[in-house]
Amino acid sequence: MAFLCETPDRRVIPNWRSLRDTVSNGELEYPSNEHIAFNLEEYEHAWSREHSLLYASELVSAAVANGIRHNSVAKDAAEFVLNQDGKTTESQRTVALSLLAEDNDRAFPKCNHEIDELLMNTGEIYAKIGYLKSIIRKYPFSPINYVEIARFYTMIGQTNQAIKMMNIALGLDSENRFISRSAARLFVHVEDLDLAHYVLRKNKQVAFDPWLMASEISVNLLRERSSSLIKKGVALINSGDFSPFSLSELSSSLGTLEFVKGTQKRSKLFFEKSLISPNDNSLAQAEWAKANKLSLHFDKTVCEKVNMSYEANALYAYQKDKYEDALKASIRWLNDMPYSKNPIFVGANISYTFLKDYKTAAKILKRGLEANPNEPAFMNNLAYTYALDGKLVEANEIIQKANKVADIDERTQICLSATRGLIAYREKRIEEGRALYMEAIKAAKDIPGDPTYNWNAILNFIREEILATNLIPSDVDEVLNQIHEAPKDKGVKMLKQDIRQLISKRRV
Repeated sequence: MAFLCETPDRRVIPNWRSLRDTVSNGELEYPSNEHIAFNLEEYEHAWSREHSLLYASELVSAAVANGIRHNSVAKDAAEFVLNQDGKTTESQRTVALSLLAEDNDRAFPKCNHEIDELLMNTGEIYAKIGYLKSIIRKYPFSPINYVEIARFYTMIGQTNQAIKMMNIALGLDSENRFISRSAARLFVHVEDLDLAHYVLRKNKQVAFDPWLMASEISVNLLRERSSSLIKKGVALINSGDFSPFSLSELSSSLGTLEFVKGTQKRSKLFFEKSLISPNDNSLAQAEWAKANKLSLHFDKTVCEKVNMSYEANALYAYQKDKYEDALKASIRWLNDMPYSKNPIFVGANISYTFLKDYKTAAKILKRGLEANPNEPAFMNNLAYTYALDGKLVEANEIIQKANKVADIDERTQICLSATRGLIAYREKRIEEGRALYMEAIKAAKDIPGDPTYNWNAILNFIREEILATNLIPSDVDEVLNQIHEAPKDKGVKMLKQDIRQLISKRRV
C-alpha cells in the first residue's frame, strides 16, 4: 500500500526559490525606516572597474537581496542590465526591474511553469550548475550565487554539496534575509532542525524582521520548542510599521502556534490577519488549518490573487474533489519546489488513488527520488504504482532498493510489507501475499490514535484477495461498514468505493 500523503503538522517554513522568484513574490521588501547594515562597496568597485553584464547583475542582485532600493550606482547597473537586449536572462531582467520599481507593488513578471513538463531534466540542472560555477570562479565573493547553486544541487539529491555551498554563502553574509531563510529551508529539508534554528537566530535582524521571525517561530515549533520571540512577534503585528503582506507569514506562524495549543479563537484571529494580504506560504497554511477544522472563511478567489499559490490551489482542489485540477496544481507546485517531498506525495496520491493514472504517478515519484534518492516512502509508493500498473519487474526492482535503506520508520515498514504483499498477489503467490498483508495489518493496528494505516492495509488486502481468487469474502460488507473514515481520509473512502464497485461487478 502507499505511504500516506496527509501532513497534519504543516508549518510555515520558508519556501526556497530562486532570487528571481523570491523578488517577484515580494518577499525581499523592507520597511523604509529599517536600517540595512550591508555595504555594496565591493560590488560597486567591481562594476566601476568593468562595465560588464556579469558585474552589473551581481551589484543589482546584492542590492535587491539586501533591501537597498535607493542606491544610485545600483540603479545605473540595473538600467545597464535592461539595455543589454538579447544578452540577459529572465532572472537578470526580473531582478533589475524590481530594483527600479518605484511603487514597490510586487508587480513583476510572474514565473510561468509549464504543466506538461514536471521540471527541468537532470542534464539541464547540471548545465545550470556548470554555469553558476563559472560565475563563482569570476566573482567568488557573491553569496547569492552560492545559494542558487545549492538549490540546484538539492534538486538532484546532492545535499552534501548543497550544504557546502550554503555554508559558504552564510560565511559571506549571515544577516541577509534571503540567505538565512534559504539556508533554514535547506537544513529543514535535510532534517537538521537545530542548525536551521541556529542560522535564523544568528541573524541579528531576526528580532526586528517579521519574515525571519516567522521562520524562527515555525522552526522552533518543528523542534517542539517555544520561541522567545513570540511576544515580539505580536508586538510587530500591532506596531503598524509593516504592511499586511510583510506580516502574513508571521501572523500565520502565530496562528499555527495557537492552533497547536488548542486556542482556536486566538488562532483564527491570527490566521485572519495573515489572509489580509497573504503570500503563497501563508495561504497554503490557511488551507491546511481549514482542512483541519479551523473555522476560516475564504474561497478560491483568494488563491487566484496570490502569486505562485500552487500548493494552496492543490489543497483547495483536493478538498473539493476536483482531482484533475489538484493534479495540475501539484505539478506546478513540484516545478516550484522540486526538492520538496510534499508535492510528490500529494501529486502521486492523486494520480494513483483517484485518477488511476499510474504513468503520471510513476513519473512524479521518479522525479521525487532524484532529489531524495534514499527516501523509502517514495520507493514504496513507486513500487506500489508499478504493481497496480502491472509492471511487476519494475516493482520488484524498486522494492529491493527500499530493502537496503537503513533506519526505516514504523509506518513506512508497514507500507513496505503491504506492497510486498501486493506484488506477491499480482505474481500469483497468493499465500505469501496473504501473510505479508496480515503482517502489515497487525503492525498497523498497533499505531496509537491513527487507524488510517490499518484501514488502508485491510482495504488493499480485500481488493487483492477478490482479484486473485474471484471470491467475495462473506463478511466483506461488515468489514467495510466498520471502517468509519474521517473526512480527511479521502483515500480510504476511495478504496472502499473501488472495492464496492469490484464486488458489484463480481456479483452480476
